[in-house]
Amino acid sequence: MAVVTHNTTQPPHIPRPAPPQSLSLLKQLLHIGETANAWADLYPFIHWRGTEEECASRRLLTEQERYRIRRACYRTWLYDTAFHNSTFGRYTRLQPPIVRSRAALLRAWPTHQLGELLDFQAMMKTVVELYVCPSNGTMIQRHKERYGEMPGVSLHVQGQRLLCSANNFVITRPARYYEAWEGWGDDVSHYYIVEDMLKLHPGQMMELYDFVVNGKGKLGMIDGVAME
Repeated sequence: MAVVTHNTTQPPHIPRPAPPQSLSLLKQLLHIGETANAWADLYPFIHWRGTEEECASRRLLTEQERYRIRRACYRTWLYDTAFHNSTFGRYTRLQPPIVRSRAALLRAWPTHQLGELLDFQAMMKTVVELYVCPSNGTMIQRHKERYGEMPGVSLHVQGQRLLCSANNFVITRPARYYEAWEGWGDDVSHYYIVEDMLKLHPGQMMELYDFVVNGKGKLGMIDGVAME
C-alpha cells in the first residue's frame, strides 16, 4: 500500500492512512502484487545458476521465502519510487538532508530485512547484466559456449564494430551484422550502464526482462528516472 500511496508531500518512512478503496487503487495493488510474485518465481533460476553443481542445488522456495522476496520487492519499489526520480538529481545524493531522508526510510526496517533488500538488489543486478544489458564480453562468452572455441581466432567488439583476428589478419565488420556478439560496451562502460539501470523500480525491470527474454509486452518511454 505504501508504494501506491507515496507522493512528495510526505517523507516515505512516515506511515500513511489507507486511502478510500477504488477500482484504480485495486488495479495498482494487483499489478504490484503480480510483479512481486513474478520476482519470487524468477529467484531460484537467478540465485542457483552457473555450474552444474549450482544448478543441481536449485529448488522451489518455501512460502516463507517467497514472502520475504515479495517484501523486499515492495520495499525496493518504495525506495526507488521515492528517491530515483527527477526530484533527486545526480548530485543531490551527497546532500545531508537527502542522505538523512534515505537513511530514515532504511532505519525503519531491521538489519536482517535490509539484508533481504541487498539480496533482492543482487538478483536485479544479475538480471540486468545477463539479460537486459549484457556486456560485450558476456555476449562473446555465450557465443563460445554455444559454438565452441575457434582455434587461432580472436573475437572482440570495439565500439560499434566486431573485430575477428585470425592468422595475423583482422576482419572488421559493423557489429549490427553480428547481433549475437554485440553487447552494451566493455567492462568499464558497462558498469555505469548497469548502475543506471538499477535505478528502475522492480516493475519497470520486470517489464524489460519479459520483453527481452519472453517477448512479452510493448516497451514505451520510461519517465521520471534519475540516472545517478
